[in-house]
Amino acid sequence: MTSEYNKAQLTLMRREHFVNNTISELEKSNWNPIDGYQYLPPQTLEDATKGLIQLFPDLKEKVSIAQNECYTESTLLSKEESAAIYLYTMASAFFVHLNEALRAQNQNDLEPWFAYLKLFITALEKLPSTEKTVWRGVSGDVGSIFDDGDIHTWWS
Repeated sequence: MTSEYNKAQLTLMRREHFVNNTISELEKSNWNPIDGYQYLPPQTLEDATKGLIQLFPDLKEKVSIAQNECYTESTLLSKEESAAIYLYTMASAFFVHLNEALRAQNQNDLEPWFAYLKLFITALEKLPSTEKTVWRGVSGDVGSIFDDGDIHTWWS
């Protein structure tokens, strides 16, 4: 039973990774640049997430999984950088809380994340650019609030 429950939770988390409950979650975001993380020295993923452990009781376990399961054959990324990306993409509350902090109006909410952001953004900056379509979902029927030709920018 627990196994089936865990599978259902993971499926739900994966499905909702690119879906928001309301459009206002995306429209009312803080668009200010992130400032401060870039001055930190690079750290291991374990060290970069130490300040977040009080938010996530199972974070040490998730970090260990990310370090063991991430792609390690890259010539572009260190293992720690690859694990930082892997951690963000795991089906867990980690990405939800990071996104909430990124959207918060008060940048102080983001400060506990700075060490992780340094590692994560450093990794993302090393990846080659690509042009792909990425779909973002919002629960419910929101088509009636859009007009042809409208441009909407969402921070996600």
